[in-house]
Amino acid sequence: MTYTCEAILKAAELAEIPTVTAKYMATLLDEAEYLIKRQKPEYIAPDVEHLFKDVCRVSGFTATQLRIRSRKREISYTRHAFAALACELFPGKNLDTIGSYMCQKHDTVIYYRDQVEKVREKHNFYLDIKKKIGIV
Repeated sequence: MTYTCEAILKAAELAEIPTVTAKYMATLLDEAEYLIKRQKPEYIAPDVEHLFKDVCRVSGFTATQLRIRSRKREISYTRHAFAALACELFPGKNLDTIGSYMCQKHDTVIYYRDQVEKVREKHNFYLDIKKKIGIV
């Protein structure tokens, strides 16, 4: 028996709940805990800054490279992917704040986000970045 199961049995004893019911509940909780531990942890970015650093890490570009006005396809697609991910993960976040990480304005963030949805090649790049970061 795990600690959780023992705690449930003790609480059931104190509350005068039948032992059979308490054992059943404890077993269900232990099974749920086991299943949760087996699953891959979902990516959780505490803020846009951490997401930006993770996108830089998995793409292989530095923050400076993403901020300059380079038109290189890989850099451009990475900016697009970051904008789309930031809008997806932080829907209430100000678009100017998201754009500030790339030295862009809110209208550019909207354009980048929309382009990811419209252009298949950019969308595939976005999905690849998302997978590398660990977002399911």
